[in-house]
Formats: sequence, structure tokens, C-alpha cells
Amino acid sequence: MKKAGGLIGGEFAISLNNKLHFLVLTGWANQNTHQNYMLNLFPDLKKVAIPEQDVVNLEGEQFIVENSWRVYPNSN
Repeated sequence: MKKAGGLIGGEFAISLNNKLHFLVLTGWANQNTHQNYMLNLFPDLKKVAIPEQDVVNLEGEQFIVENSWRVYPNSN
């Protein structure tokens, strides 16, 4: 992901109710940087990882963060 450029953060979580359910979130500088990652890097990473051996369902969604949702650190 780092090679793609534009990755601004990420998070990995596991369900408290079902230890086989995971959530991975990534934040990208813009739609173009994410699209570059998905088109040029993700396919090769997926071939190496072979998620089909361990993953029953793999889904992806995109959303745009509204500026009013942003939380900035206190500058004091």
C-alpha cells in the first residue's frame, strides 16, 4: 500500500462476537490514489496472499468523508 502513494492511514479490527470476522479500513488522499492501488498493486498482492485459501467472503466499499466529520488535533 505504501508503494501506491496517497495512503493516509489504516485500521484493522476483529469482531468481539465472531473471531472469524475482520474489518480493514484504509484512508486515501483521494480517489485517484486508491484507484491506482487497486489497479496496479492490489492484483499482484492478492496473487501472493491467495486469500481464497482463508477467506470466505471479501468485499470492498468506498465512501467520501464529509469535511464536517473531520476531527483535528488541538493546536494548543
